[in-house]
Amino acid sequence: MAYAIEKYGSLDIIYNNAGVLGRPMDSILDMNIEDLDNTMAVNLRASAQIIKHGARAMMARNIAGSIICSGSVASSKGGSGPPAYTISKHSLLGLVRSASSELGR
Repeated sequence: MAYAIEKYGSLDIIYNNAGVLGRPMDSILDMNIEDLDNTMAVNLRASAQIIKHGARAMMARNIAGSIICSGSVASSKGGSGPPAYTISKHSLLGLVRSASSELGR
């Protein structure tokens, strides 16, 4: 965030397109927990950090900017991706809804 502000003078918009599928699998019975942890780290935790630090930077400069996070149909429809991916994108939807309700005021 600091680099973007230093280079461009402001931070008005963030487009977050973090996403990994994780290892392909046919069944939740085959899900590897380490793979789930990695998928959650990329698809959810990284997005949470981007929202947190981006919003802080915008608020510190009194900027009513936009933070956009790419989701997936997997956030609302099970079976459209590997289980770890679906879990992470569904969680991302909850994160965005929570952040929107707080920051959108």
